[in-house]
Amino acid sequence: MNTRSFAKLYCITFFLSLTLTTQAQWGWSNNWNWGLPNTPGNNGWSGLGPRMITPLGKVGINADFNYDGQVWLGEGSNSKITPPGLQVGTDEMTKVLLFCNPDPVYLPQTGSPKVKMRFHKLAVILDVRGVDLSKKNGQYSSINKEIEKCGRILVWADKNRKNLLLDSSDATRRRLVWSYAESVPLPHIYVEGVQAAQPGGAYLITWELDDSFGQNAIQRFFGEPAVWDRLMLSVRPSGLTKPNLDTDPVWIKFSHPSK
Repeated sequence: MNTRSFAKLYCITFFLSLTLTTQAQWGWSNNWNWGLPNTPGNNGWSGLGPRMITPLGKVGINADFNYDGQVWLGEGSNSKITPPGLQVGTDEMTKVLLFCNPDPVYLPQTGSPKVKMRFHKLAVILDVRGVDLSKKNGQYSSINKEIEKCGRILVWADKNRKNLLLDSSDATRRRLVWSYAESVPLPHIYVEGVQAAQPGGAYLITWELDDSFGQNAIQRFFGEPAVWDRLMLSVRPSGLTKPNLDTDPVWIKFSHPSK
C-alpha cells in the first residue's frame, strides 16, 4: 500500500470512528436507530435501556407505574421501557419526575490562583419519539405514520397547561435542549394523552445530559459519553382506574382535553 492509499484509509477510519463516537454521546443517531453496538441496553429491548450514570453525572425519569397516586424516584425501574409502558388516557394528564445531578467536577471549582468551571459545556435534553413495536429498529417511514400508530401526547412544564414543552405531532417541537449553565433543570413535567394509540405503537420520552453544548465535532469526540434515562408511554382511549386518593395530584382528569 502506497502512502496516498494509506492516508485515505486513515482518514476514512477516523471519520467513521468520529461519527460513531458522536452518536454514542448523543444517545442516538440522527436517524434514530436504536441498538447501536456502543449503546447499552437492559430492562427490555436491547439498545433502549438507560445509561443513568457516567462521569458526567446522574439522571433519572420516573412515573406512577403502579397507578397508586404517588410517584417516587426509582419507581418502574423494571418496566419503564417494557411495552406498553406507562398508560395514559386521552382524558387525563400525569406527572413525571425528573432529576439531573452533574458530577461535581462539572460544577464551580474553587482553587488557586483561579476558578475552573466546566459546566458551561453541559446540555440538558428532553426528547419524545414514537416507536413501532413490530419492527426491529422501531422506526416509522414518516411522522404521519407515527402519529397514526402512536397517537399524540403533549408535554407540559406545569399542571395548568400554560407552558407547552413538546408536541409529539409537531416535527419542530419534539426535542428541547437547554444550557445547564443558564437554566435550572425541571424537577417534573406533565404528560397529556391527546390521541389514542393503535396496538403496537408507543412513545419514548428521553431525559439526557451531555457535554456537547457549544462544542464542535472534534470536541465532542473527546468528550464524555452522554447519560440518559427514558420511559415508554402509550395512550389509551380512557385512563385506568386509580384506586387511591390522589392529593399531589399525580393524575389529573380533564372534561375538556387539548385539541
